[in-house]
Amino acid sequence: EVLAGSLALPVWSGLLGCGTCPKALLVHGSCAWGALTFLAAVTARDFSTALWLRMLNGIMLSSMEPVSQSLIAEATASSERGFYFGTLKFCNAMGWCVVGFYTTAISNLHVRLSAT
Repeated sequence: EVLAGSLALPVWSGLLGCGTCPKALLVHGSCAWGALTFLAAVTARDFSTALWLRMLNGIMLSSMEPVSQSLIAEATASSERGFYFGTLKFCNAMGWCVVGFYTTAISNLHVRLSAT
């Protein structure tokens, strides 16, 4: 997921550089990311399916960073951008910490789905 997302970052940045509307890219990227996350949770029963869906998920997730940075750069004065970029990265890091803590805490739980 991370490797595919890292490889896709130049594509997203290139789309923004070619004049693609950042808000449209944000909306489409978010919707595709959500749909792929849902598909991965519901349909991935074997390793190869899970791998491909997670790679596509990472590609769509990677669209969020350049788009959010572009929107911050457009919406703020140059003297305030450092604060907003720092806040964005802080929230990103805190999100990773919270998710990592939560997923580690529930990693040994077994979920049993009934067929009825």
